[in-house]
Amino acid sequence: SSRAIRTVKVSDNGQFIAIATYSPGTDAVVVIIDRFGNDLAEINFDQNVEDMVISKDGSYVTIRSNGRMGVYSVRDGERNGSASFRSTLLYAEYVPEDQTVIALTGSRSGSSLTDVEIHAINVAARAIQRQSFSTALSMTDLIPLKLSRKGTYRYSLSGLNKTLELSVSF
Repeated sequence: SSRAIRTVKVSDNGQFIAIATYSPGTDAVVVIIDRFGNDLAEINFDQNVEDMVISKDGSYVTIRSNGRMGVYSVRDGERNGSASFRSTLLYAEYVPEDQTVIALTGSRSGSSLTDVEIHAINVAARAIQRQSFSTALSMTDLIPLKLSRKGTYRYSLSGLNKTLELSVSF
């Protein structure tokens, strides 16, 4: 009762719910529950939560602020990896099969994106790859960004004005 809800996310399969809460002067708290209301994890995050993505199997949650992201295990609430970014972090999602986070950074003015970079972070190997995009990209809050895994280290990011096909090698 002493905290307010900032955002709520439901997994694609409807099995899991992530609720980000806040209270002035304290860390954000993300509570993960299953569809029956059972508490699975409670995660403290020391920045304002902008978004959360629950992995398809419900084992991990990616929590994102404007400049930082963290990947947490839903089973025990432990952090599996994290990264900070110099540019505004617009999207981040952990792909457990590849132990990799795909992140999108850039500057946003209205729907236009500039200085766009895609980051691939392998949390197991502690390796990072970055790719800048000079192509004009745009996004809207009405169409969510969606990452699809096409194969080992191959992804498709949709929800922008162009679908980005990504291939990473570590």
